[in-house]
Amino acid sequence: MSTIAPDAPAPSRPTARRLLTAARILLGLAVVAIGILFLVKEYSARLLEAQVGAWLVDALFATNALPSLSAGTPAVVFGVHDTFLALRITIECSIALYAGSIVIFGGLLLMLPRLRTVRVIVATALGAGLMILLNQVRIVGLAWVLSEHGRDGFEWAHSLGGSFLMTAGLVVSLGVFLGIVPRRRPRRRFRSTRKTVR
Repeated sequence: MSTIAPDAPAPSRPTARRLLTAARILLGLAVVAIGILFLVKEYSARLLEAQVGAWLVDALFATNALPSLSAGTPAVVFGVHDTFLALRITIECSIALYAGSIVIFGGLLLMLPRLRTVRVIVATALGAGLMILLNQVRIVGLAWVLSEHGRDGFEWAHSLGGSFLMTAGLVVSLGVFLGIVPRRRPRRRFRSTRKTVR
């Protein structure tokens, strides 16, 4: 003798889809908020960049490199050829503007239901990480140019070389998104199950 239990309740497809969409929107909004926080806290980001830059400059080619402030602007102060120089990190050079924008872009992509969450997060982390690394390379490179070729060489390197480097970084970051993100999430099917008790 056997009995058939009632069908186990299963979420309807529209309800499950709405829940998933709501969860993705909340996650996307949280990531966008993190990106905005990057932009708001750009001064703190520049202070950190000055600390890391001073450590790298001191390790690579200068002496007594220290993070400092120049007229209230975070700077890397270092000695080379019996001269002390200061490389100011202005708001235009802050990595917060680049990384924050990429994180905001990633957060907006997270709200699209057909894109895989993990892929978007990975692409966002790689893109932002790449820009952070490149900007630190730019800071150290400009400090070296300033020490070896003076202010004239620095102005050329800053306006041309630095801008080209960061533009190339943005293009590569976009390529990371295009290479990782566009694979769509497969459709999910929700089926009710029947349970048999013997």
